Amino acid sequence: MATSLNIEDDLYWLPSPASASKCETVKSLKVAVIGAGIGGLMAAVTLLDAGHDVEIYERSQFKNEVGAAIMAPPNSARILAHYGVDVKRSQATANENFIFYPDSSDLNKSITMPITHCAAKYKAPFYFFHRVDLHHELRKLATEPTPTRSRVGRIRLATAVSSVEIDGTVTLDDKTTVKKDLIVAADGIRASFLQTILGHKIEAEHKMSMLRFMVPTEELEQNAETLALFKEGFSSAKIVYHGDKSAVFYGCRNGTLQNVGILYPVDGAVQHDSRSGVALSDAVYDRVAGDFPPVIRSICRRERIVGQWPLYVRQPLERYAQGRIVVIGDAAHPMPPTRGQGASMAIEDAAALGILLSDLDSEDDVSLRLELFSKLRAPRVASTQVISSMHQWDPTKVKESEKRFFNGKIPQTQLDLEEYSYANNVIRDAWQLKEQCKSNRHIVNIHGAMPRILIVGTGSIGIVYSVIFTRAGAEVVCVCRSNYDEAKASGLRLESQLFGGQTIHPTVVSSVDEAVRTSDEPFDYIVVTTKSFPGTQLQSLQSLKPVLNNTVTSVVLLQNGIGIEKDYHQEYPDTQIISGVVYMPTSRTSSTSVKHTEVERLYLGPSPFGNEHDLARGLSTVLRAGGATVSVCEDIQGERWKKIVANGTWNPLCALSRCRDLQLLAASPLTLQVVNDIMREICAVAAACGYAKYANEEAIAFQLSRSRARDYPGVEPSMMADMGAGREMEVEAILGGIMNVAIGQSSGY
Repeated sequence: MATSLNIEDDLYWLPSPASASKCETVKSLKVAVIGAGIGGLMAAVTLLDAGHDVEIYERSQFKNEVGAAIMAPPNSARILAHYGVDVKRSQATANENFIFYPDSSDLNKSITMPITHCAAKYKAPFYFFHRVDLHHELRKLATEPTPTRSRVGRIRLATAVSSVEIDGTVTLDDKTTVKKDLIVAADGIRASFLQTILGHKIEAEHKMSMLRFMVPTEELEQNAETLALFKEGFSSAKIVYHGDKSAVFYGCRNGTLQNVGILYPVDGAVQHDSRSGVALSDAVYDRVAGDFPPVIRSICRRERIVGQWPLYVRQPLERYAQGRIVVIGDAAHPMPPTRGQGASMAIEDAAALGILLSDLDSEDDVSLRLELFSKLRAPRVASTQVISSMHQWDPTKVKESEKRFFNGKIPQTQLDLEEYSYANNVIRDAWQLKEQCKSNRHIVNIHGAMPRILIVGTGSIGIVYSVIFTRAGAEVVCVCRSNYDEAKASGLRLESQLFGGQTIHPTVVSSVDEAVRTSDEPFDYIVVTTKSFPGTQLQSLQSLKPVLNNTVTSVVLLQNGIGIEKDYHQEYPDTQIISGVVYMPTSRTSSTSVKHTEVERLYLGPSPFGNEHDLARGLSTVLRAGGATVSVCEDIQGERWKKIVANGTWNPLCALSRCRDLQLLAASPLTLQVVNDIMREICAVAAACGYAKYANEEAIAFQLSRSRARDYPGVEPSMMADMGAGREMEVEAILGGIMNVAIGQSSGY
């Protein structure tokens, strides 16, 4: 069914109910959803609507469902309406205002922020739900037919999952195993399977706590003292700030109940999780609510059984998926309820997942679509985590390392904050991303198969990308020289916090000439990861001639330095060149083994002598299918200058001092000034070449923040590692380009 609005023109565009699924080429997936909370049930609904077979595993028996209210701002309310949530049946309460009391000692002074405009401005009201009511509604949608689909999900209660594998294997507590095409981990703050995705643990931090309980609205109406606090009525949310605490009130269940929450710091309160109810002792009351104004103390004293909720945070994730597993909701990104966006982010996750996994041609598309999910959700969720981490929003407190999450649009005012949060249309964004992915498939499959890749240089970077291309299903041939015998016998090994442990056995050759003889088909990409040294660069260039005697093969340069593309262009003027900048801390554990941490970022773009944007986008699609984090840039030279700010500083300093970056910073109070001076000198050269946009004070702050965020003693730059191993260092490649530009022997593009 065609929509009446153009997706490009309408910020709040939504697809018709039938258009996200039900086409002849759709591949129906067998899906396991682990956890039947709000996020898990919502994911089940969206994936059922996308045409998939969904089974939900829930460890509890739903005998004692937790009762507390949740907020559904317009960004999630639109999604709930789109997928058929009946707000009348689920007894939603529409919010009219946010009323803030900046000083709890004077409740006569307040600031009112109207919310009734949301329905017109953002195409959805701001709702409050009783959690149990919304849960019942989503469970109904997940397990019963709807007007647009007959397929229903199956919930297996009292069924705990003990482990999952990236190939889709689910192991239950009774040791039973099932194989699925997709696993959605939605098990809340427990996050039992996050390590399987990331390859390492990221512990959640207990940030705040909250006492929560419900009071019948009628009781508050009948009490003169409490009625005075609600003189504007019971259809608004009230937030009373009290130092590092706050009290929150809002209605639910058609306004018949008032949700009460007391937010307080971690220290000075009972620490265990008792959401299902615990007696409010005098000691806890005194420590949590005892210093609030009398009217709030009176409301708290009305309820002797309260829920105690520990509120957690976790550092933002760079990726949400690995293989056939994806993590959503609190399992991925717990956040305090200061902005009412916790449940909304889970609902957005579910909507994005349903859209991106619709219209599949093959189950082989799953990994790529999940990479797109990570690309779409990571910055949106991370910025919302930053916003929610502050008791009161203050844009000046956003850390330098966090600014990138906002894409240059950090909200400054309450109106900015409202628009940033509520205007987001994840369904439209996911739909556009999915359509772009489908339209680009012809680039990936230009020969009717995944591309043939020749890796020239199997050092650390070469080994990691050999694994990534192999994971994507590409045919990989590796030119190995000093490590030829070991690679031929045992393969290449990667131990990665991001990708896990994996040994691959690509086709191993000792020369480019031998690589040509592996097939009559040309290579699609020659990926050059060798180090560049004076006197050998020309020989390395000329060695590629046997594989570049056609119009199909492109060269991909994943090497350090400024202006490295010029020599390749002069030697092969008709060959298309893609230039890349890699951020990837690694260390060699043997000639064929690499240890890799959690950072992997690759920037791709055309060389200064061509316009190969489509080729770069096609290559990025393959890399993302293998799990890489890739950005295609308009001007890759700017990214080279940005990296050289750090590379050109830390490499020589660490090699000369024999100190890693954090060791060096700690060695002397003068170090930071020296580092800043060198970085600024490089930025001055970049500015003279027209790249001040990339290499500037912000870039310096970013690079320093990356170093400081690491665990002591920091990383070992490549020149330091080469010096320690007695290998030749890339002095000319890393520093020579800067010097040549500075003295006028090169343009720096």
